[in-house]
Amino acid sequence: MTAMKVRSCYMMCVGFGSLLFVYFVVFSTYAPIRFRRMSIHINRTASFSLDLHTTQPPSSATQPPPSATQPPRPPATQPPSSATQPPRPPDAILESVKECPNKLTIKSNLPLNERNIHLKDGSNLCDAFQGRQINSDSSQCVYRHPNTVHYIKFSKENWTNQLTFREYVSILSVDKFYKPDEIIIHSNNVTIDGSFWERALRTISTPIKIRYTKRISAIGNRRQKPRFITHEADYIKLKIAISEGGIFMDFDAVILNGTRFREMQRKAECVLGVDNDQCTLVCLGFFSSVPNSTFIREWLNTSYEMNYKPKLWGYNAAYVSSDILRDCPHCYSVYIDPYISNWPVAQNGKWLIPGGVDWATKTVAHYMNAGFMKPLKPPHELLRMNTPFTDMIKYVLGDTYKEFL
Repeated sequence: MTAMKVRSCYMMCVGFGSLLFVYFVVFSTYAPIRFRRMSIHINRTASFSLDLHTTQPPSSATQPPPSATQPPRPPATQPPSSATQPPRPPDAILESVKECPNKLTIKSNLPLNERNIHLKDGSNLCDAFQGRQINSDSSQCVYRHPNTVHYIKFSKENWTNQLTFREYVSILSVDKFYKPDEIIIHSNNVTIDGSFWERALRTISTPIKIRYTKRISAIGNRRQKPRFITHEADYIKLKIAISEGGIFMDFDAVILNGTRFREMQRKAECVLGVDNDQCTLVCLGFFSSVPNSTFIREWLNTSYEMNYKPKLWGYNAAYVSSDILRDCPHCYSVYIDPYISNWPVAQNGKWLIPGGVDWATKTVAHYMNAGFMKPLKPPHELLRMNTPFTDMIKYVLGDTYKEFL
């Protein structure tokens, strides 16, 4: 009887040991794969090294006139639109609503072809990203985007750095329809002059600052030389967005409905426009983000640092970023508005066809100057044309457009 008990115990130990061995083999095989795909947490309060500008420009540069002499701000107005826009809540209401959490979840930086695809190629990103808040406790919170607008204005060495008419119109639209705390122009030449610069200092109430910013000689881990100056600007936009946050826009974009845009900023940590009519691509022509935005960090790292393509003009700014969003739509707090940018109408000439563009319904118009009128006609010719583009420019200028005729 005792021998049978000993044998029974022996068989149980052998069976249990076999199960442990099988479990160890399975776990050691599949656990690394699982852990590779686990989310990682990014601390948005961590320090971020940024060597884009110096506190002092070269000694030969002349600083622009102080903004303290600028006139007081006029009341903001909004473009005509058939849709009723929600009013911006008072600051007192904003202060009573809790701010969204500082920590968000992001997938680890695996190559795109090793991730689980959640949205099909060519799917409409606007349908998937309408202010999605990925934190379970953030339904009643608001995001606070810095109230600063950033431009990038690079010029070649020994070139005059004058403010052009289209650049003046863009800055004026920001001042009239958005009312930021300040406008910062990042440039490798802090001496900006010309008649439109003088007009800007005289007519625009928002303080304008020029920050000396070096041009980029190499991008990415492989230190590749950028082929297009727009690649330099886009790379710097993402760097500054991580460090400071705010609105980043090209000079061929104009803000037309600041009230609607502020509502978007409260809904997500990053607000993007679209790069085509189907809303399958996003772009860097106009965007807004909080500092250390999860998506912006992923955009910079996955697209520019790891996979920069200097010969492809829109690859890193549009295609890779859109794939990142499709790859993990639940990972990012992003709002995509189809009425921001939408530049393909510039390529097919609709801006020059009467009734071709319903610009008054847009939040931001990114008209892509190079797409339909290169170079841009002089103001006195442009403002006499019967086109949607002319109507939009006149709306931004207001009654002052007559001074350009």
